Amino acid sequence: MALPLTRLGESLREIHLDGYNGTGAGKTGLTRLPECLLRLPHLQHLNLSCNFDLESLPDDIAQLPLVVLNLSWSGVRTLPASLQTSTTLRVLDVWQCNWLCGPSRHPRTGEIILQAGPRWDVKIADATDEIARRDAVLRPLSLALPELRIRMHGDESTGMTPKGAPCGGWWHARCGHDWTDPVFV
Repeated sequence: MALPLTRLGESLREIHLDGYNGTGAGKTGLTRLPECLLRLPHLQHLNLSCNFDLESLPDDIAQLPLVVLNLSWSGVRTLPASLQTSTTLRVLDVWQCNWLCGPSRHPRTGEIILQAGPRWDVKIADATDEIARRDAVLRPLSLALPELRIRMHGDESTGMTPKGAPCGGWWHARCGHDWTDPVFV
């Protein structure tokens, strides 16, 4: 049985759960979204960045009035289709989310690569299946939410978007560039 929310819980608008990672042998970090967060009726900004052990989000997350969802540097592999029904989501940050981010330029070789796991990169020309998988997640979400902007690109060493990148490196399906377009890197 769920406990009732306190007045503080009812008024929370922003929560930062960034960086809850296990350190040391056998320790894990945040592996799932705490259920109590799904009962916060005014939560608009949820920062789950740097949670490498977090691989999925519950379908119920779409019921929150989120405006900003930060999944950068997390282990999230896909997004629930229910997010397409959100009426409030405007910002989705998946930069350096190894399973959802856009391509980047390798810092040593200069090659355009796609991160495809916690410790390996794939040359963009060899990533057809992974590009199709990500596109099947991100494009329908973007088309369903016209006001949504997705941060998928940035320089690996600085986090800044390369100069001249369209839309400042923020992507939307209707921006005129595919998210794999080299103009972003």
